[in-house]
Amino acid sequence: MSTTGGYFLALAAAELYTLQKKIFTLDGFKLAAPSLRTGKCFAQPGAHRYPLLGQYLDGLNCLLNSVFMAAHESSDAQLLMASVVAVLFSSLMVSTYESFRPTHRNNGVLGFIARCSSFFYVVGQIMTAGFAMPLHAAFCVWSHGISKKNKHARPEGKYAWSTLLSVAIGFLLPSLGLAAENMSYRALSVWQLFPFYILALNLVLSRILPKAPRSRAVAIIAVLCTVVSVSCHIGLLRELSSGRRLGDILLFDTKWTTSLTYAAHALFAVDAAFMLITSASVVLLPYKAKLGVLIAMLIITLAAGPGAAIILPWAYHELSTE
Repeated sequence: MSTTGGYFLALAAAELYTLQKKIFTLDGFKLAAPSLRTGKCFAQPGAHRYPLLGQYLDGLNCLLNSVFMAAHESSDAQLLMASVVAVLFSSLMVSTYESFRPTHRNNGVLGFIARCSSFFYVVGQIMTAGFAMPLHAAFCVWSHGISKKNKHARPEGKYAWSTLLSVAIGFLLPSLGLAAENMSYRALSVWQLFPFYILALNLVLSRILPKAPRSRAVAIIAVLCTVVSVSCHIGLLRELSSGRRLGDILLFDTKWTTSLTYAAHALFAVDAAFMLITSASVVLLPYKAKLGVLIAMLIITLAAGPGAAIILPWAYHELSTE
C-alpha cells in the first residue's frame, strides 16, 4: 500500500476521531439524541413518515434531516452550508470521473471498490463526506499503484459526459430544490438519495451515450462548477461586507452553547474542513509543482470560492495532457 493511500486513510481516521471525540460529545447532540433516535423524531414540526423506507431507514432519514434543519436555523451555518454544497458538487464531479479511469477495470478487488464511487457517497450521507471522500481516494490510489502501465489513462469521452450529466442531474437539481423549499423536510428527504440518482444515471448513460470529445465535457464541468462556486461565494462576500464575521461562520468566535443548532453547525464546519483537505489533495496528486498549484488554489478560493479552487486546477490538468 502506498504512502499516499495511507495519507488518505489517515485523513478518514482523523475525521472519524474528531467527530467521535469532539463533535458528537457536544451537549447539543447528547441532549437531542433521545428524541432523534426514537419515534419522537417524527413529532417535530414538518417531519413526515415514509412507510416505504421501512422503520430503520425512515428513522435514519428523520435523524439526518433533523440535523440539517437544525443547522439551517443559524444564518451563519446557512452561509457555510452553501459553500459546502459548492465544494461537494466539484468533489462529486472529480471523484465520479476518477472512478471511470480504465486502470480500475483490471485491478481486481481494489479496482472494483475504486469504481464504486456511489457507495462512498452513501457512506458520506450517513457518516459524513469528510470521512467517505478520503476513503474513496485511498482505494483509487491503491488501485493505481498496482497498475503496470497506463495507470493514468483518461476515461473515454462517454464516461466524462456521463459524469457531467449524472452529477448535474442527480446532485445539483435536488440541491436547487432544497434551496427553493428552504431546507424543508420533504426536500431534504429527496436530496438525501442523491447517491442513488447518480448511480442509476451512470449505469444508464455510460451505456447509451455515443462517443464524444472528452475535453468538451471536462470544460463544461469546469464552467458549471465554477458558476455554482462563484454564486455561493458572492453571497458569502456580500454578507462579510455588511459586517458579518468570518469567525462566526466558521465557529472560531462563536460562544459554545447546548443547542442542537450549534452542534450541527460545528459538525458541518469540521466536515467542510476535511472535505476541502481531501479534494485539494486529490487535485494536487498529478502535479509536480504542488506548492505553486496550492498557492493558485488559495488565490482562486479568495476570488471565486473553494468549489472553483478544486475544479479549475483539476480540469486544467485533464485538458493540458490530452
